[in-house]
Amino acid sequence: MGKTIDILKQELREVREQRDRIRQTRDTLRAKLEATERQLKNLSEDYLDVWSRQVMPGFDTAIPSEGIVEHIAYRRDAEVCSDARMLREGWFNARQVRALAESVPGHEAGFSAVLDFGCGCARVTRYLTPMLAAGGVIKGCDIDDAAIQWNLQNLQKSGDFFTSPDHPPLPLPATEQFDLIVVISVFTHIPEDMQDRWLEELTSRLKPGGIMVATFHGPYYERFIPESLDADFQTRGFCYTDLGKTPDLPDYYLTAFHSHDYIASHWGKLAEVVRIEQQGVGWQDAAVLRKR
Repeated sequence: MGKTIDILKQELREVREQRDRIRQTRDTLRAKLEATERQLKNLSEDYLDVWSRQVMPGFDTAIPSEGIVEHIAYRRDAEVCSDARMLREGWFNARQVRALAESVPGHEAGFSAVLDFGCGCARVTRYLTPMLAAGGVIKGCDIDDAAIQWNLQNLQKSGDFFTSPDHPPLPLPATEQFDLIVVISVFTHIPEDMQDRWLEELTSRLKPGGIMVATFHGPYYERFIPESLDADFQTRGFCYTDLGKTPDLPDYYLTAFHSHDYIASHWGKLAEVVRIEQQGVGWQDAAVLRKR
């Protein structure tokens, strides 16, 4: 027998009360969220103020114009902005690089010669100076001459900068070597044959026992691999695909993905893979290689 009118009315009242409680909870949580967001905004502004006053005086603080950043940002994932956020992100990434490089024994006194390969607007390069040994030098290079010219004009304290070609060798004396090479967001965008040529060139530029910290698209990014390439990626551990052309950058500058096993076996042919750190520099995974 069907429910009586009184029972249905009671159930309706209970549903309405439940709805009102949910609405009240929603409104309470919304108010708490808004208050937390305001607190985070205030903390962020306070942090930026302290960071700018305490950390930045020892480094170059020039910030490229939005036009320059829009042109070169994709190479180093720099934010398109005209305030301290870009500098702050570069500082955090440089600290991550430093932690990875200094985790390898043998460089307690610092590095005598550092190369930032693919430096862009020196978002990270400018913060590598604390890693230097006495009398150490830093060099930065990029295929984007606009970025290099801006660096040369604005970042006198950060190092020496030069334009590199699309393909090896580097325009340096054949005997010049480094004990640290940093490669952020380069192998994430080039085809395998170009990757291999640059890996061979860069590892040849390492001094015996020298370190290379290089980033790649690891598991965090695998969800972006096209379904048509997934089986091949699972087999080989590498794929290179067109997920959208970046304006003003070369046609080959697309998107590459690497598995940890691929890094260990393929990159490991040229240098010892000391460690692989998931999201070691920003959201990208990082491999630490040491010349045998």
